[in-house]
Amino acid sequence: MENKKIYTAVALGFFDGVHAGHQSIVKETIKYEKKGLIPIVYTFKQSPKAIISNKPYFYLTTNEKKINLLLGYGIKKVDMDDFMNIKHLFCEEFIYKIIKEKLNAKCVICGENYTFGYNAEGNCEKLKNICQKYQVQTHIVPPKMYKGDFISSSRIKKALKEHNFTDAEKMLGRKIKN
Repeated sequence: MENKKIYTAVALGFFDGVHAGHQSIVKETIKYEKKGLIPIVYTFKQSPKAIISNKPYFYLTTNEKKINLLLGYGIKKVDMDDFMNIKHLFCEEFIYKIIKEKLNAKCVICGENYTFGYNAEGNCEKLKNICQKYQVQTHIVPPKMYKGDFISSSRIKKALKEHNFTDAEKMLGRKIKN
């Protein structure tokens, strides 16, 4: 009996905070389950920005909390890589080795500000072009807005620093728990 290869729909990003913008990406990823793809997230144990800048980074969620939130929203698996393992890969290498070979992706889903590859040389346009070459569909999710600006982990951190918990919770898309 022949083994059937399992294919995935992969949400790409760091997902710090798993905020309302990230949740939009997750919701789009889960839709591909109806097309027979396993919805997964490919992310990192530590912030690529923190590693590259070599500066302290304030995380909105622990890795354990991030995984639990993503699974709770319907993701079937979280592949949490060490950024140091892939930071040297050029854009096409990343798509081929990680997206195509490791994750068996038929589709990748990300936000408009997604970057990848060595020195973050890849953007959404490059992602689409390279993925097309490997028969991997791309779905770029528009940013989620709150009070006239994009929701981001940075905005949430700023709101928390200013003790503006109402805005932080709105942007997170959930209550802040002690």
